[in-house]
Amino acid sequence: MNDGALFESFPHYVDARKVFSQKGKFAGNLSNEKFDRLRALLVEGHFSVYAELHFSIGERGRRMIEGSVSPKVQGFLRNANQRRVSRPLSRGRNA
Repeated sequence: MNDGALFESFPHYVDARKVFSQKGKFAGNLSNEKFDRLRALLVEGHFSVYAELHFSIGERGRRMIEGSVSPKVQGFLRNANQRRVSRPLSRGRNA
């Protein structure tokens, strides 16, 4: 983990102090097992979640995490609001 290093895959364990001081950079697909709510909404198909994270210490000594997370869903999702809606969200012209 150094400043010019390419991204490494996500480890199972990381020392929180070292990852910031050594400017850790991690990238890869995250385990689907960690996304219970998304899995519950998936009716058919599959999904993946890709993340890139860069850990560093800012000029003021604050720990910073920068990066991006990109989910990719292939299939059909259940309407998450379906259980909470008691009336139609929109009405026709003649209603």
